[in-house]
Amino acid sequence: MSLPSIERTTIGEGMSIPRMISGLWQLVNDKNVDLDAASRAMERVVDLGLDCFDMADHYGDAGRL
Repeated sequence: MSLPSIERTTIGEGMSIPRMISGLWQLVNDKNVDLDAASRAMERVVDLGLDCFDMADHYGDAGRL
């Protein structure tokens, strides 16, 4: 099974990002998140071409990933 190509757009000075961004708000102050497992899950998403993650500073541990 082949996946459709991921549509991308250009922002700023030529930075290409996918049109769908994964937000990490689920990590807000959740001390029960297995960061290693979350990181492995993110790697699979990146392998599919979705390589843009919203890690706003108020998302707590999102930046640690």
